[in-house]
Amino acid sequence: MRFAALFALLALCAVASASDVLVLTTDNFRSTVDAHDALLVEFYAPWCGHCKRLEPEYDKAAAILAKDDPPIYIAKVDATEEPSLASDFGVSGYPTIKLFRKGAVSGDYDSGRDANSIVAYMRKQSGPSARTLSTVEEAKNFVAKNDISVIGFFPAVGSMQEVFLKTADQKRDAFRFAVTSSKEVAAAFNIEGNKVVLFHAPHYESKLEGAVVVPYEGASSQTAFESFLAENATPLVGVYSDLSKARFDLRKARGDLPLIVTHFKVDYANNAKNTNYWRNRVLAVAKKFIGKAHFAIASKEEFAARLSEFGLQNQELAVAFEHKGKKYAMNEDFSVANLEKFVEDFLGGNIKPHVKSEPVPKVATDVKVLVGSNFDDEVFGNDKDMLIEFYAPWCGHCKSLEPVFNELAQKVKGEENLIIAKLDATSNDFARDLFPVSGYPTLYWVPGNNKHSPKKYEGGRDVKSFIDYIKKESTYPLKLKKSKGEL
Repeated sequence: MRFAALFALLALCAVASASDVLVLTTDNFRSTVDAHDALLVEFYAPWCGHCKRLEPEYDKAAAILAKDDPPIYIAKVDATEEPSLASDFGVSGYPTIKLFRKGAVSGDYDSGRDANSIVAYMRKQSGPSARTLSTVEEAKNFVAKNDISVIGFFPAVGSMQEVFLKTADQKRDAFRFAVTSSKEVAAAFNIEGNKVVLFHAPHYESKLEGAVVVPYEGASSQTAFESFLAENATPLVGVYSDLSKARFDLRKARGDLPLIVTHFKVDYANNAKNTNYWRNRVLAVAKKFIGKAHFAIASKEEFAARLSEFGLQNQELAVAFEHKGKKYAMNEDFSVANLEKFVEDFLGGNIKPHVKSEPVPKVATDVKVLVGSNFDDEVFGNDKDMLIEFYAPWCGHCKSLEPVFNELAQKVKGEENLIIAKLDATSNDFARDLFPVSGYPTLYWVPGNNKHSPKKYEGGRDVKSFIDYIKKESTYPLKLKKSKGEL
């Protein structure tokens, strides 16, 4: 009753619109996030194009979740009205969506931006992190329907049970956890005593791969158990999707190996035979590169937008992936031999990255326009200082900065060793590992004598602030002179 009354009160004080999304401000933020076991919070800006596109999906998800029993809530913060909240949680771009668990940040939401993905994510995050399995049928269904499942068989209380439940709470994004004390369930899986077992879905079973049942033999410590989960987070060739991304990220964290993804019509529900036909061919290659690369298969439909960026949307099987901020694609028709050669060439440094790019401008302007195809040459192919703006055409702040940046470029156009430049970060590839961009506009200073160590510009957005910064950071003597009313 106490929680029901609390949630009713929150609904009255936190919802300030017709939507089921809770509206958070400095006044109610702490009390609201503290009151929920799991609460998804979007930090947004009213002018942000991505936020506007997300809004109807977010509202739809909120309406669906509010009807769950018990209801599940999601919330939003207008970061332009509540800048202190945005600052407290390191929000630098929009939308930023964070999961709060009992008042503390649990992690960033990085699943799909549609209502179904949000609903699936929050239903997974709410309620117990480990399901209780009481019957053999429940246990077998649990293993069959989940890509990776982890079951704790605990007929008696033990130290590993506590470790298991704590880990389940923290890793629920990546794995499906369950517990059972049933002797019948344990017997059905040939388990004796307290034991934790990781299961790959039965459809992964193949002569080309090892066991799909992996018992945990380590110590009763969270560190050791989490290491075991990361090591076995995916089969040799798993299915990559928004829902499985967290597991692949765990594998990547253990060694920054490339994840080479083959896209086709992956459908274990309706056509497991065809899916495994192609997966087995990827498996044959993956076995030869263990320790050098990770492999996955993925749905063409789910990643259609990404494949179109590579120009591969019409291929029956398409190999495309990103690694260290660059994109790579296999242009040859899919075959075991072609995939093996492609991987060998990639690991040998003989595959050129695929670059998404607008056309190179034919007319020079004071603010140099960079595009994907000339970015590396224009930025790294000289020893000049550069100030680069990474922008989005729809961004209100970028539009406000444009006349200031044009004026700045006009004032410094006589400086031979200084370039003022801009790049549409939504339409062009660039070295994102060196230039992380999470919001717009983002500006970087690139010193001429240390091109691969750019500095993020955090100063004012007026001409005087830019010129003061350039004077301080310039690698070369400047010809700039003070003019009346300036500097």
